[in-house]
Amino acid sequence: YLRNWDGNMQPTETAAAIYAVFLNQLLINTFKDELGPDRFDEFIFVSNIPLRTLDRILPDANNVWWDDILTPGIRETRDVIISRSFAEALNILQKSYGPDMREWQWGRLHGMTYHHQLEAGGTTVAKMVNIESGPAGGGLTTVSQASYDLWAPYAMWVGPSMRMIADMKTNVLDAVLPTGNSGAIFGSHYRDMLDLFKAGVIVTTELASF
Repeated sequence: YLRNWDGNMQPTETAAAIYAVFLNQLLINTFKDELGPDRFDEFIFVSNIPLRTLDRILPDANNVWWDDILTPGIRETRDVIISRSFAEALNILQKSYGPDMREWQWGRLHGMTYHHQLEAGGTTVAKMVNIESGPAGGGLTTVSQASYDLWAPYAMWVGPSMRMIADMKTNVLDAVLPTGNSGAIFGSHYRDMLDLFKAGVIVTTELASF
């Protein structure tokens, strides 16, 4: 799966799921032993910090960060930690989704829910006002931004709020919102753009002249 992967993180992609879980385990195995649980949680709170740090030390196979201080007398190298993390990732996915790797789809780990402030009113209210987008593509570093917390993977919590193409010489606007253009929860336009947004479709609108 990884050998044939082009780096696209589509919801149905198996390689994307393997990569994401492996990356999470690699960060844990590289930094958590030295930092401890509390400092490690602080370290990964903003995802670009651990990702950039990992990128800096990857070329150095014997960097001190690779050594697992919980195994005294053994000096782990980069390749040992990478192999350990990859094996753990495969084990996690197998336990979660079974032995058939075709079931290890990125969208099963990575979904999106648009939360409304009124969801605090209870479960029943949340079902009425929240918008379940379902499986989501993209990831931390993709063009189609779909970030998740490294400390609480892998539910998406950051993404584009709008897609728009505008020719300023005309009054035509091509745009789509991730949910709909109405804030009325029982209105027909509250969530009617959800499928269009997920499919990458934009809607052409002619604006009124002012």
